[in-house]
Amino acid sequence: MNKVIITGTLHGQLVKNEIGEGKSKLLFTIISRNDYPNREGIYENTFINCVAWNETAGFILRNFKSGDSIEAIGSIINETWEKDGVKQYKDRIHIKDVGFVPVKLKSQTE
Repeated sequence: MNKVIITGTLHGQLVKNEIGEGKSKLLFTIISRNDYPNREGIYENTFINCVAWNETAGFILRNFKSGDSIEAIGSIINETWEKDGVKQYKDRIHIKDVGFVPVKLKSQTE
């Protein structure tokens, strides 16, 4: 089973492309904090390239912007192409579902 769940922050531009009649493709990046520290004890971030299609792409564009927290579910896809005779590779997460990340509210005693 190829299933990925990411919780993080939308980063940079959300790039929408119309592909043919009634099809849309959205490219975006999610920043997710690693759950383990590096050698210096710092928790680094991973920048995860994502793609969403059609209704999912539209939902993201209507409800999220750069800097918003997001939870995304999808699968890893491998893209390959040739550039100047050299084979290129890129991994992306094909996002199939997204959700809002609940905001922790401060207690009234604080």
